[in-house]
Amino acid sequence: MPILGVPIPPPRSLVAFVGGPIAVAQVLGLVSAPAIAGWYRRLNKPKWTPPTWLFGPAWGVMYSLMGYSGWLVLHQQKVRGPAAVLWGTQLALNFAWQPLFFAAHQIKPALYDIAALDVAVAATAIQFNKYSPKAAGLLLPYLAWCGFATALNFNIVANNPPQGTPEEWEKTKKLDKQDAEKVKDKAADVASKLKPS
Repeated sequence: MPILGVPIPPPRSLVAFVGGPIAVAQVLGLVSAPAIAGWYRRLNKPKWTPPTWLFGPAWGVMYSLMGYSGWLVLHQQKVRGPAAVLWGTQLALNFAWQPLFFAAHQIKPALYDIAALDVAVAATAIQFNKYSPKAAGLLLPYLAWCGFATALNFNIVANNPPQGTPEEWEKTKKLDKQDAEKVKDKAADVASKLKPS
């Protein structure tokens, strides 16, 4: 029902398109947290690397834009065919990158994945523009952010050796576990200080 002439979107469908990807990303973030606190911190990275705390909010905004864009075309206009396939493809590639990069430490396959994601997002925007220029425009910040992440991934590949022997892999996992325990202990210490007496 429109209010003051402004159509109000059905909440359930919009929540599914926006909230669904964000929820999946949150789960993937929990899985990747030990590597972010340890292994990622030890990588050689360029000076223009953003602080780690920025990635969560930034991706949250991108998922929101991408979800709303998909809702405008795939739900409101009930478009199917190439537009729907491309939107699903870019979503799958997006979800695959974080486990590849952080959980598996496979920085080179992750680079291939995110390069394919760039192409998929651009193709999705082109398809969406046929039905809703607004929806296509909403994907442009997402495409720009993916391009930035691709450049960062490329730089990390160029300045870090690939995963080596099984012994090195075990050493890395041990360091990740130690760093995760330190983060957990620090969080518990902060929580105890904030607890009312």
